[in-house]
Amino acid sequence: MVRDIVVLAASEKNGDYCVAGIDIDSGEWLRPYSHNRDTKGAVPLEHITYPDGSHVKLFDVVRIDFADNCQNEMQPENFYYDESAPWIKSGKLTLDDVLNIHGTDDRVKIFFNGERSVIEHNLIGIRRRESLLLVRATDLEIVIEQPPDIYRDRNKKFRLNFSYNGTNYQRFAIGDTRIRRYFADKSLGAYPFADFNFVVFSLTDKFELNGKNYKVAAQFLGRNRPSNKISW
Repeated sequence: MVRDIVVLAASEKNGDYCVAGIDIDSGEWLRPYSHNRDTKGAVPLEHITYPDGSHVKLFDVVRIDFADNCQNEMQPENFYYDESAPWIKSGKLTLDDVLNIHGTDDRVKIFFNGERSVIEHNLIGIRRRESLLLVRATDLEIVIEQPPDIYRDRNKKFRLNFSYNGTNYQRFAIGDTRIRRYFADKSLGAYPFADFNFVVFSLTDKFELNGKNYKVAAQFLGRNRPSNKISW
């Protein structure tokens, strides 16, 4: 099943990438999923490398040969792809094009509640499951934290605070590598951030230690900034 998707997220996941986009014909979310169990389906760099050696960028329209749905109730957008077939760039869109095709995902809450995670057994009775959203957030704030003393050898942590539909959300992890690189040299603290107010949110795989699926700001999107591309 060959489908053309416009790429709206390519965040780091287990050393590879979590890629997601919207089918330009149906408007549906799709998340290409590899067969690598060690990386929980993350897409390796070689699979998002075009035949000419260049790499997938945000807003590329990419032709992918999809196979079966992964049958993941918490991430119904996951589809295995044919790992022997190269990804082909078939076009380029803008954020306005995407909004015309799909619009924003207007929900009461970001993934069912006002917290930074969900637990599957708390969603009994909710038939519509989803793990990808494109929303327009307000009052965005990038927070740079130092890990606790026992983790002083680790890098800074980057979190997102924001408002959406009357709810204030706190300390979402940030998957967008551009944002983390931009703020890497800044001091600890909170920084207002209004440049990219369209955000792709993703729900992670279940963490085995606590059974939670965490909410991640996977990609920040904007109209007028030249950095709307992925730097590999």
